[in-house]
Amino acid sequence: MRKEKVPFLWLTLILLISFPVAGMGTSSRRNEPLGTSEQETPREELQETNGESIRETNQILPVKDSDPSTWDQETLENALGDVFRILDDMLLSGNPASEVLAMYTLVRTAMNQQNIQVVFERDYLLQDEQVLQTVYFSADQDVSGSAPGYIVMNSYFFRLMDEAPSLGFSLLIEAMSHGYHFLTLGSDDFFLEYSLPVERFLYAMDGVYLKALFISRYLSGVFSLTPYEEYVIQSLEVDGLASISLYVRGVDQDIVFAMAEQADAVRDGYLPLDIFLEQIQDLVDLLSEQYLSIFSPDNQPGPGATSDDLHFHERAKYITTVSTGTYLKYGVWIINELLVEYQNLIQGSEELVSQVRKINGDSAELYGQFVQNAYDISLFRGAFLRDLLPFR
Repeated sequence: MRKEKVPFLWLTLILLISFPVAGMGTSSRRNEPLGTSEQETPREELQETNGESIRETNQILPVKDSDPSTWDQETLENALGDVFRILDDMLLSGNPASEVLAMYTLVRTAMNQQNIQVVFERDYLLQDEQVLQTVYFSADQDVSGSAPGYIVMNSYFFRLMDEAPSLGFSLLIEAMSHGYHFLTLGSDDFFLEYSLPVERFLYAMDGVYLKALFISRYLSGVFSLTPYEEYVIQSLEVDGLASISLYVRGVDQDIVFAMAEQADAVRDGYLPLDIFLEQIQDLVDLLSEQYLSIFSPDNQPGPGATSDDLHFHERAKYITTVSTGTYLKYGVWIINELLVEYQNLIQGSEELVSQVRKINGDSAELYGQFVQNAYDISLFRGAFLRDLLPFR
């Protein structure tokens, strides 16, 4: 039999869609607890505080009559020190969550050793859902591997700590989780892993998981939570953070996880490659049908549509677009990685070559429809987030 060149899916080589990332500057592993060991990190490694118990007040920093953007470096550093003293006390005296404590201890130690540094920003104001970008993690790629990581903090963070401290603490913990990945992976592997779309997303969801666990174990019942934190907890308990991924990150977590697990099943010998390709074809067919239907001129709300009808239709368009974009950006990447590994097997089978070609053609057609409609998911998502945040 003549061996044909495998027509690998090429869509991952194109920047298909940009999904803005809230509250972080890099990341991804599966939605599993980080650090599966049950061994607790020694608590004496954390700083202790002799201050007033955080359980007695929600007031954190007295900034109501002061603009943090005008503070000098020393004032910003002292204010941040107060925040970390409260966090130290919180993690020592709260309902312990070993994953959160292990992450926090490692990052705090690295901060004391200047392996992770804090950089303050004052050059722009954050509005509406931009509040979720108040603090994030960043790092510079360095050939020596000795460059530190950075927790980048907008000075607005201290205003946030006064008006909604639970949100400020939550965003800081999420940012620190990426510092944890930087430290545990090492600089080279960190940049390698975060350069891969699927891995970056999975590490990001680790950060969301730790944030949700932190809110549930340490903040709930102590602070007045904003609707955003309440939603994070609800998402963790009800759907394993799938709704947070969908509406906050703009990624269909279920598609990413399912495809990654199926690809692993092929590698482990539990799922034949032809069955995997059949499942992918079914997914592409379903997404194509849903996408064409929701954007069909015949299915648009008529003149008599109510506001509820319009909202329901926009929500359906948003979900369909996110699911389709997730497949095109992350799903095709997962398929490509697997096809490269199994190219010799595929080249020896006309049936497998035919399956790959069919998926490739249908995916390209779906991508064409996706680009043609160019639906902007940021509008619906922005409105959704503004309803959860305590700022207007």
